[in-house]
Amino acid sequence: SALELAKQMCDDPVAVTINTDQEQTDKLLAKWNALNIPHPLQVIDSQYQSIVGPLLRQIHRMDNTEPERGLTVIMIPKAQTCHWWQSILHNQRTSILRWGITSMARQQNKGKARVIIDVPAGCSSPVSASTK
Repeated sequence: SALELAKQMCDDPVAVTINTDQEQTDKLLAKWNALNIPHPLQVIDSQYQSIVGPLLRQIHRMDNTEPERGLTVIMIPKAQTCHWWQSILHNQRTSILRWGITSMARQQNKGKARVIIDVPAGCSSPVSASTK
């Protein structure tokens, strides 16, 4: 999983989800807590059901919190599907996030490289883990 990989890369990974549906977010938090995951799940509320803007703002904050650590490494779970057309349906958000993060990199990072890792997930997941 993205979180397992993030834990191997750093001591303090941050798992993030964007709250666009409170009921779904509550279910996710309940599952997260039931699994006793030692890292908190950071929930970012979003107006207008946007995922890109709130996530980009959070990444920007993380980059600026400890700039000596470099840019935040982003890990995005990507659904594994049986058919190519299912991938298009299930991974639209992944593609949109990647586009948004890449666009931000060109505008704000002034030549620094941002690492974005797609991590195969067993099913479509609203959780994305990021590490510094």
